[in-house]
Amino acid sequence: DMGMYQCVAGNKHGEVYSNAELRVIAVAPDFSQNQLKSQTLVKVGGDALIECKPKMSPWGVVSWRKGSDPLRESNR
Repeated sequence: DMGMYQCVAGNKHGEVYSNAELRVIAVAPDFSQNQLKSQTLVKVGGDALIECKPKMSPWGVVSWRKGSDPLRESNR
């Protein structure tokens, strides 16, 4: 929960206080800072890495599709 919080530590010699503010960040998924490359060239038999790094909070689900077909883990 967002708000100002205070920690109080004390013993027979006195008390000390410390304050902190908790802010909760909520951000819808956004690709504006990490766009996917429109094209990736790979040699036959080579490896391809297509990074998907959307900005979002809290972290959500990322899935891949080719057209309307979902992609699944495979050796390809």
